[in-house]
Amino acid sequence: MEVVYAIEAHAPGHPKSVVPGIEGGTFRNFPRPHRSPDGRRWVVVATMNGFTGTQDQALVTGVGLTGAAVAQESVTLDNSGETFAFFTNVSPRVLNDGRWISAVSGGDKVVEGNLAGTVTIVARGGTPIGAPPGVEFAANAFSSANLTAAGPSFLASIAIAPSGANEMGIVGAEAELSMPIDVPTGQAGETEYPIADVDANSFWTSDSGVRWLAQGRIANPDQAADKVLVVDGAVRIQEGSTLPGMAAPVSAITESFMEGNGDWYSRGSNADSTGWIVKNGAVVAQTGGAIAEGSSESWTTFLDVRGNGRGDFAIAGRTNAEPIRSDVLVVNGRFIVSRESDGVDLDNDGVNETELFLHVLQNRVMFADDGYVYFGSRLKPAADATADVTGSASSSSLLRVAACPADLGRTGGVAGADATLDNNDFIAFIDFFFARDRRADRGGTGGVPGADGAWDNNDFVVYIDEFFGGCGA
Repeated sequence: MEVVYAIEAHAPGHPKSVVPGIEGGTFRNFPRPHRSPDGRRWVVVATMNGFTGTQDQALVTGVGLTGAAVAQESVTLDNSGETFAFFTNVSPRVLNDGRWISAVSGGDKVVEGNLAGTVTIVARGGTPIGAPPGVEFAANAFSSANLTAAGPSFLASIAIAPSGANEMGIVGAEAELSMPIDVPTGQAGETEYPIADVDANSFWTSDSGVRWLAQGRIANPDQAADKVLVVDGAVRIQEGSTLPGMAAPVSAITESFMEGNGDWYSRGSNADSTGWIVKNGAVVAQTGGAIAEGSSESWTTFLDVRGNGRGDFAIAGRTNAEPIRSDVLVVNGRFIVSRESDGVDLDNDGVNETELFLHVLQNRVMFADDGYVYFGSRLKPAADATADVTGSASSSSLLRVAACPADLGRTGGVAGADATLDNNDFIAFIDFFFARDRRADRGGTGGVPGADGAWDNNDFVVYIDEFFGGCGA
């Protein structure tokens, strides 16, 4: 469990708590990061100490364990000479080259920036900037912004439109979805209704701009059947209808998201209180079900799900384990890659700290293509502690963990995940083994998985099983 960046309360005076690129700033909290199309770059708007509430958010982007702030609210100027505030709960998206996009200033505009600090307005409320012909955006109009091959995409409220639409999903200055105009196919019942509304921050597009997802409401007068998830114009999940393989109808659609490669995910619950996670239409996890293959532990609550560009997915949630071990991060329904009370490596030297341990996981997961899952977690001062580190105020640091147990080496046998299993992983494992590194302590007597404090043949048996077991779903 490596710390990418730590909030100051978790690591006072440590370089990891300093906001790179902003003098006097230290990290106070991390929301969810997002990844670039190639799955390697990340972006996040972090909250900082050292500034007033109007200047305490910074957009930070990086690769792996290294990043830099490229914009600060109420300080950075856009191309109109105005400052802007980052919109609470609206996450930016980023391209491979560091270009980023976000709705800002309470949603009154969408801006695009780059690593050089240049920021350009691509859509503005109360104007036709960035709109289809004849359309004018309403004030405070925007959310869910993304950069696609077809141009910027975002969800927008509409003041003027020839069609009479009051809300649109925009892709490349064209209306991909118009409300209450378009009628999604695949609705339950004999009557099909137009889509009436899309939830804030719930219109997402693929990196190509060809595919899209919208979570919202159709104009069905039956309020027990009007909540829907629409993908590419077709209803894929509907309140009051039953998901494949489940007993009770859907009662809530909590959150839905489309990854850059077009894979889509949704989480919600049924009328019988069963929670679920769906990937591309298939239920991949449900409360009461095993958290991983062969596990006797079961899910009780889901917090988040995200995928990478390879089709893998990571679920953060809570289980029926003892309370100080109940929050887990699971990859592909196969690997438990982190668990509450696990140790944390602040210095990235392979050695866990003695006073930092995972506590409560958050809905802040990003699955990169570099072999790591990035996630936000609260931290605690001891493995058996039940409260956060003093002064951390339920805030999260940004961490990462290798998504595949056997993924230990990169080109040249250098330690580090790369999402590929090959000879480099064996070289790294052997180096760890002879160095008596905890990363090679994998097996107990009889080749049973689990660290036992001894480096012997059992560790090779388990590692070989892990290697040939692969990483994919």
